[in-house]
Amino acid sequence: MAMSGRDSPLSSTPRLPVPPEDLAGRVIRVLPHQSWFRSKPWRLHVEAVRVDISLFYDGNWVWVDGDEVDDAGQPIGHTQALLHVSVFADAALPPLE
Repeated sequence: MAMSGRDSPLSSTPRLPVPPEDLAGRVIRVLPHQSWFRSKPWRLHVEAVRVDISLFYDGNWVWVDGDEVDDAGQPIGHTQALLHVSVFADAALPPLE
């Protein structure tokens, strides 16, 4: 009998500093080493953290949905990104008002 992803001993929930739903609404700065598909720093307004599709990265990477924003916080476009969990290191702090 084949195992599903959630039952596999090779799957691991991303190691986030706070529950994923607490990350929605935050604007984060992403450095190149924290993103699989970007070579320059960028900013992301987080809409959702997709733990459900992030089980096969040893808990170190997570898929995130959101809007890329410019330095002024204006949306550039919607994106999905595979990010290292270190991008959320400051997430245990309250969001800036």
